[in-house]
Amino acid sequence: PTMAPEPILLSPRRENSSDEEKSVDYIPANKRRVTRRMSMYRAENTGLESMHGSMRQSMRRGGRQSDGESPREDLFEEIPPDYRLKLEANTKKAMEFKMESCFRPHMRAFHLSWTSFLIAFTAWFAFVPLGPSVKESLNLTKSEMLKARLYSVGSTIGARILIGPIMDMYGVRIGQAGLLAFAAIPTLCAGFIQDFTDFLIVRSLIGVVGATFVGCQFWCMTMFHDNVVGSVNAISGGWGNLGTGLARAVMLTVYWTNLSIPGCDKECAWRNAFWVPALALLIAAYCVYFHGDDSPQGRKWKKITDRQTSSMILIDTISNPQSWLLFLQYAACFGVELHVNASISEYFYERFGASLGVATLIGVAFSLTNLFARALGGIFSDYFYRINGFKGRRLLQIGLTVGEGFLLIIFSLIDIFPVAVCFLLIFSIFVQAAEGSTFGIVPHVDRRHSGAVSGIVGAGGNVGAVLCSLLTVAVGSNSEAYFYIGFIVFGIGLLGYFIDVPDPVRQKRLPRRGGKATGEWRRRDDVVSVPSISKDNKIACQDVEEMRVRNESTSVPARRI
Repeated sequence: PTMAPEPILLSPRRENSSDEEKSVDYIPANKRRVTRRMSMYRAENTGLESMHGSMRQSMRRGGRQSDGESPREDLFEEIPPDYRLKLEANTKKAMEFKMESCFRPHMRAFHLSWTSFLIAFTAWFAFVPLGPSVKESLNLTKSEMLKARLYSVGSTIGARILIGPIMDMYGVRIGQAGLLAFAAIPTLCAGFIQDFTDFLIVRSLIGVVGATFVGCQFWCMTMFHDNVVGSVNAISGGWGNLGTGLARAVMLTVYWTNLSIPGCDKECAWRNAFWVPALALLIAAYCVYFHGDDSPQGRKWKKITDRQTSSMILIDTISNPQSWLLFLQYAACFGVELHVNASISEYFYERFGASLGVATLIGVAFSLTNLFARALGGIFSDYFYRINGFKGRRLLQIGLTVGEGFLLIIFSLIDIFPVAVCFLLIFSIFVQAAEGSTFGIVPHVDRRHSGAVSGIVGAGGNVGAVLCSLLTVAVGSNSEAYFYIGFIVFGIGLLGYFIDVPDPVRQKRLPRRGGKATGEWRRRDDVVSVPSISKDNKIACQDVEEMRVRNESTSVPARRI
């Protein structure tokens, strides 16, 4: 007997639609959905941005925009094929990065993040190379200079904790540009200070710009996928930290240039040097605000939830013990790096009798490892994550931090100058790689409040530097302080075993092809793109079917005719 054909699911027809759109509406809904998913997979596997397909659909709908789109989305289509990035289907986060590219939104956000942080660090440390001249002009004592430094670090700690929830609420672009513009005011006023009170206020207000580190890291987390976010965070943070050395070069160059002007003495030279970092901060704020994007979808930032305020976000983050475990981890690496960077020249000068020039060069070499060492920590963190999930990130973090503490203990006991220099350089690689590894873990702690978590963890670095300085003052010797700090870091590294955050990776490999594992992981919340559909259509069809079933379960029921 003949059977009645199955009913065909059709999408509802829109009013006032064109003939072309009407023909599209009469394609069966389930067939059209599968075709669209297959097109998305082909786009991802050839390196094209899947965002372009959704934009073309939006143009066919008459240019109407959905809630997550920017008014200037059409600029993304101008990206040349060689610079397009592979994107995750759901979030549009980049699953790769190309350093030579500066196109919106992903790579431009990356370059704006580290350059703005670099300029901010340059302004933050602008007083350091000019310290002797400032001290002489204002008749300041050594204790007053130390007090001003502590106030500057304290304001940075508070600003980093507070700016994270604000960025979660209003977006990275507004928060980062606001910090840069605000810091330009006290930086410009630095040339007008007259006494210790003015000096203390200006140093405290300039210290707020250190919170741009939170924006730097949070921006990269917003734009890049988990499989590369560790590398991107580490590279941007390491290059931004070079601002400490850039501050010495820029401020001393401007200072000596001013001295060469007839009639300009030392006081005139340092007072007229601060307009350079102030102007740089304003330019950076302009570029971030007018040329950056808040998210992969454009400049429109979607709040986490309308029911949460920044204070509620901060309370949720503070109550998470994983945030404080990473707070300790970052205090043990970045805090120790800041302390050693400030004291290592004095250490070699006093213990080994090195000349001031040689001791300074050793300190510069210690700082220059930021060019690659921090990036190595992030790159290896991503590598172990792809191999063994989050467990790989955690084991690497434990190994780097424990190794850092062990090397610092051995370094404090060495009395041979060449051997001490070698151990110092190896220690610098471990300590900065641990920093990159730490911020490879941060995006996994709380995906809704990544800005707040970044703020708390970033503040840990400054707290660690203050505590190391206080310990050095208490014991009275740099070598003895290094010895005790090494044991503390070793113990904190072992605490990394208790880092336990949600792992989005299912412990299951994709099917083998040609006798070799694919090397990719399935995620719980989406389907990983298959490297080559043409080689194994069965895998592609299975993944497309999974997405089709999930999409049908959440979509609006279609009309039945």
